[in-house]
Amino acid sequence: MNIHYLMFIDGEGEVVVMRTAKGTNPEENSRDENGLLIKYYYYPIDNRAEWLSTHYWDYDAGVFISREPCPNKYASWIGKEWTWEASKLLEDVRTERTNLLWLSDWTQHADSPLTDSQKTEWAAYRTKLRDFPSTIGNITSLEDVTWPTKPS
Repeated sequence: MNIHYLMFIDGEGEVVVMRTAKGTNPEENSRDENGLLIKYYYYPIDNRAEWLSTHYWDYDAGVFISREPCPNKYASWIGKEWTWEASKLLEDVRTERTNLLWLSDWTQHADSPLTDSQKTEWAAYRTKLRDFPSTIGNITSLEDVTWPTKPS
């Protein structure tokens, strides 16, 4: 039987790399330089991205197992189940917050066309943005975030 793919699998059973088998291939069940387990896959796959999102390697059973696709970008496959990772969502919140701060930098420059009271309003807004990640409650997506109101 021909090998179609080489699968490089992490400790949680997640396929990190899938590549077409060709030429000389590393030995199955060996480990690569990053410690990833190498498995052969003998069947063609029509949609590799979909397959990767719906399968994992079960170390106990020694086979690939089907699973539900990842529920959102804030979940990771840990211990044979999708696990919520709030830290990933907080990274996105911080990125958006940094972008909002960057977009308002101009308001604090000496040559800004704003009045002193407008600059004070913008400075207060920027302080709320800087403090923001520590003040948000329980959120499950960026859509749940209520950002400080930008001065008009």
